[in-house]
Amino acid sequence: GHRLTLFVDACYLVRARAEGQHHASVRRDYDRVATQLSELAKRGHDIQLHVHPHWVDTEFDGQQWLLDTSRYRLTDFDQDELDEIVADGTAVLSEIREDAVFAYRAGGWCIQPPQPILHALKKSGIWLDSTVYRGGYSEVENRGYDFSDAPDLPYWRFSSDPVVPDATGEFLEIPISACKYQVSAFWQLVLKKLHSTEADRSFGDGGVMRASLVYYLRRLLSPTWSPVSIDSVKARLLRRVFKQAATKNPPQIFNVMGHPKSVTPNGIGEVGKFLHSEKRGLEPATMQSFADLVPSHR
Repeated sequence: GHRLTLFVDACYLVRARAEGQHHASVRRDYDRVATQLSELAKRGHDIQLHVHPHWVDTEFDGQQWLLDTSRYRLTDFDQDELDEIVADGTAVLSEIREDAVFAYRAGGWCIQPPQPILHALKKSGIWLDSTVYRGGYSEVENRGYDFSDAPDLPYWRFSSDPVVPDATGEFLEIPISACKYQVSAFWQLVLKKLHSTEADRSFGDGGVMRASLVYYLRRLLSPTWSPVSIDSVKARLLRRVFKQAATKNPPQIFNVMGHPKSVTPNGIGEVGKFLHSEKRGLEPATMQSFADLVPSHR
C-alpha cells in the first residue's frame, strides 16, 4: 500500500519515442512503458526525472539498441545540449504524469561538476535533488563522484553545490540514506551471483556497466559507504539500518533506493518483511511530500 517515487530514465523515453517513428517494436515498448507510468501516477505514485544521457548517442538498428556510453555524464555535453536533454526529459515525464516534474536523480550519481547541471535543472523547473548519499565516493574514470563532505542531515537547501548547505538556497537536497557496508555484504553478493537460485536472480535482463578492478577490490577488502537499497542481498539490511536511523536526532528521512535491473524475488520478500515489522514507525512519503520545505515552490 505504500507509494513510491519512480525516478524514470527519461532520456530513454525521448529516444524511444523518436526511434518509434521508424520501428514498430520500439514504438510498442515506448507505449507500454508510458502507459504503465501513467497508471502508476494515477494511483498516487510519484514520477520524477532520472537521466542517463548516453541514450542521445544510442541508435536502434532494427533488431537491438546499439549502446554508446562514451558520453555517460551530463557534463560530457556542452551547456546547450545539456539544457536540451534535461528539458526534453522533463517534458516527456510531465506529459506522462499529467503534472509538472520537479525532482531529479543523476544517472550513476554523476552530478559533479554541479554548476552546468544545476543551470539546466533550474531552466526546466527542477528544484529538488536526491542524488547525494553520505560518504559516497567512486573513482571510476569518466563516471566518478565524491560526496565525502556531504553533511549528516535529513535534508538541506543549497545553491551551487548539492553537498554544501545554504539556508537561502533555491534547491533542496533529500539525500539517499546510506550506511557503511562491511566487506561481508559484498562477499555475499559475489557468492549469490556464483550460486544463485531462481529467487536470487533479477526480474529484469538489464546489467551494469563494469568498473575497474580497483573499484571491486576496494569493496571486497574494506568497508564502504553505499546507499541503502532494496537491490539483491542489500535488502536484508533494511531493518538493521532503519533502527540505526531511528535513533538519530533530528529524525531521519529513510530514503531507500533500488534499480529494477537488480531487484530479486528474495529482495522483494525482505522489503515486505521490513514494511510489516516497522509499520508503526513509518510515515510513508514521496518527493511530493517535501514541496513545502522550499517556500518559493509551495
